[in-house]
Amino acid sequence: MPPFVVALRDKAARAASVVSERFPQALITEYSPGAGIGWHRDKAVFAEALSVSLGSPCVLRFRRRTDGNWERRSVEVQPRSLYLLRGPVRHAWEHSIPPLSTMRYSVTFRSLASPDRAPQAR
Repeated sequence: MPPFVVALRDKAARAASVVSERFPQALITEYSPGAGIGWHRDKAVFAEALSVSLGSPCVLRFRRRTDGNWERRSVEVQPRSLYLLRGPVRHAWEHSIPPLSTMRYSVTFRSLASPDRAPQAR
């Protein structure tokens, strides 16, 4: 990772009370006006996701199937905020971001699941 990305990872990890070196992968996503991201769950090879939101606010939506229905939750993510996806919200829930009207960036750091403990998608 370039030094400026490592510095952001270290600062985000301190704020989230996690060890920064556990997050060896960085993903920088540009959301141009009109862009969003559909429902998905990160691959099981990843354990946790630590994200920094920059630019415009967005709604981070969550859903999981329960008894044939969808249980849904949403959270408004403000610029310069941080969130950590781990445990059930990371492995049992899908997430998405609806299309945005203004530019947004997301810097996501992901930890790797140990091969013998990678959770199964549900």
